[in-house]
Amino acid sequence: MIPFILPLKWFWIRTKFVVTLASLYQKRSNMNLLLNTLKIYIVLLPLFFFIMFPRQSISKERQIWHTDTISIPFGNSTTLIGQTELRYKKNLKTLYKHYQGQLNLHIPYIDVACGYRHIYCRKNQGWVVKYHSLLDITFQFNLLQCSISNRFRIIYRISKTKLHKWDRYSYSNLLELIMPIHFMGHNIKPYISDELFLKKQIINQNRGILGLRMTYHTRTQLDLYYMLRLFKISHNTWGKQIIYGISFSLRF
Repeated sequence: MIPFILPLKWFWIRTKFVVTLASLYQKRSNMNLLLNTLKIYIVLLPLFFFIMFPRQSISKERQIWHTDTISIPFGNSTTLIGQTELRYKKNLKTLYKHYQGQLNLHIPYIDVACGYRHIYCRKNQGWVVKYHSLLDITFQFNLLQCSISNRFRIIYRISKTKLHKWDRYSYSNLLELIMPIHFMGHNIKPYISDELFLKKQIINQNRGILGLRMTYHTRTQLDLYYMLRLFKISHNTWGKQIIYGISFSLRF
């Protein structure tokens, strides 16, 4: 049996929240309640990340993450996506890189995607190679001109050595809100997101992001973001890390 009961609970809790917002909006019986709920959500989403901040933590070196994504649509509902990501130290030494291919199927309010990620992690002077297959289910809709999405991801680790099911599978849940604010009359929108990572039914990483999404036109997009990343080192010790990120997307 695939051990994803607890990750699905997190996904269900977050999905239930956004569905409640949509229900309030459709009824329109209490618009003030809806607006107040949305305002609370906007404030609490980044705060949630800090509330769960562990007392015992070790600061790690800051990093720069750079992601490039290319999307090629086939018809109205299918998209082929290619992605590369590089992660650097402050001295621009490469620590991590991955190459990912993904096929995305869009139906109303839901995206389903399957993909493969080829990973290189630096270890000493060499590289450790990892292979992951991915399955994404993303629930998304617009509410009061805000774009809300909730993605549940299953990560399956491909390895020649025999692994226990708890080591083969890991999960993440990404909740994102893009706010309907335009800076200086341009299509530059702020967004906030929080992504939980679970392995062996335990939260072992969390990423809180504040960013700006700049859409030049329908084919190009640039994201600039600040990430506070927490990751578990041992039972009682967490690492904390500041990430400065840039992401460029091109759609054909």
